[in-house]
Amino acid sequence: MRPFSLFEFFERMERWVAQLGRGGLALLVRLMTITIILLALAWLGYLFWIGQARLNTEFLFGFNSVVARKAGVYPALMGSLWLLLMVFLLSFPPGLAIAVHLERGRTNRRIKHLISLNLSNLAGIPSVVYGLAGLEIFARQLNLGVCLMSAALTLALMALPTVIITCREAIRRVPAELEDGAVALGATPLQALWFQTLPTALPGILSGVMLSISRVVGEAAPLLVLGAVAFVPYAPSSVWDYFTLLPVQIFYWSNQSQPDFAPNAAAAVVILLGITLIFHLFALWIRNRWKERIHL
Repeated sequence: MRPFSLFEFFERMERWVAQLGRGGLALLVRLMTITIILLALAWLGYLFWIGQARLNTEFLFGFNSVVARKAGVYPALMGSLWLLLMVFLLSFPPGLAIAVHLERGRTNRRIKHLISLNLSNLAGIPSVVYGLAGLEIFARQLNLGVCLMSAALTLALMALPTVIITCREAIRRVPAELEDGAVALGATPLQALWFQTLPTALPGILSGVMLSISRVVGEAAPLLVLGAVAFVPYAPSSVWDYFTLLPVQIFYWSNQSQPDFAPNAAAAVVILLGITLIFHLFALWIRNRWKERIHL
């Protein structure tokens, strides 16, 4: 009888897993992927079928109303667009600066590791906690009240860890030899960073940041905690106005006892998904376009 060999056992297990991966496991993964895609498409089709009667210009540019067939989504749509722009302006510059300092600055390795660990923890904190923090810090302590500015600061604080992580990953993918070569040819480290590293990393930075911000703006929980009102009869004209957003409006309509509001909620979901899709496509276009410029 042959003695038991642990190494031989692991080799057999490795061959068995490889054979399974080439056969049944790969087929199972494909079937699961196709099933998930079909379920997502079915869900989107169901939402479109329910809300198709309200997907028109009257609903898109109309104002809110207590009557379901007269209610529009224009104030919530403009509030979401305002918030997207403000969160981008408030989170992208400091996030990029911090990422550059962590990747290219002369900071102790232990401090960098500690900061990275804290950033990962902050990115995983539930959104309700950020809503509570924004309510206490921005709305009460800074006396901003319930307005677009306090909401933008809250969501920018929520998006900042993800923005920093995304920018760091994009900068890390740029070969260090590119910057070293520029310095060897006479450029200063700052010039090499500004003219070589950042332009090369810009496609990954912008695409990742835009996807992160578009996801954050779709959050309803922190805005509800902050005090976003669902019934706003006007579109915001400044950062100090009261506001409503598409997620808040969807939450309000979906909780109405009247069944006539269900098509409004479904149509608003379709519009929100359309905005998210536009941002995803725009980020993809920016990445591909900038890569072509770099190759040229």
